Amino acid sequence: MNFDFVHRPHNNMLFNLFMTRSRESFMDDCISHKDVRSMMRSLRKGRVLWYAPDQDYGPQDSVFVPFFNIPTATITATSRISAMAKAAVIPISFVRDSGRYKVTVYEPLDIPSGDDVQDATQFNEWVESIAKQYPEQYLWLHKRFKTRPEGEAKLY
Repeated sequence: MNFDFVHRPHNNMLFNLFMTRSRESFMDDCISHKDVRSMMRSLRKGRVLWYAPDQDYGPQDSVFVPFFNIPTATITATSRISAMAKAAVIPISFVRDSGRYKVTVYEPLDIPSGDDVQDATQFNEWVESIAKQYPEQYLWLHKRFKTRPEGEAKLY
């Protein structure tokens, strides 16, 4: 199976090289999160595209929906990409267990539903459920709550 992944290139070139090589050791192609054209090409070729939309990319193209009961900027690109490529959104978790990764593939989410808020909420609920099961493995260092709704105080 051909398996590509989407990532945000790291600002540190050495770290970025290390991460890219590490990922490419078990996946085929490394696509920048801004390169929608390559994502679409991958999906239209029938490839699996690993895409993690639980990042805070700012208020543009985001909606504020709950994540651990906190209004959280959540990107809407998942719905648009899924609709354009006619691709299912199938959640996958990677959990470290005894020095190995256990990969679990879940039932497809109902995305796109036609409602960006509903889609973002559904995705956040899924991520939250996995983070609750394995809190020690969620990337809490990522500033998931960095972008705040207008008028709300910064959390960091």
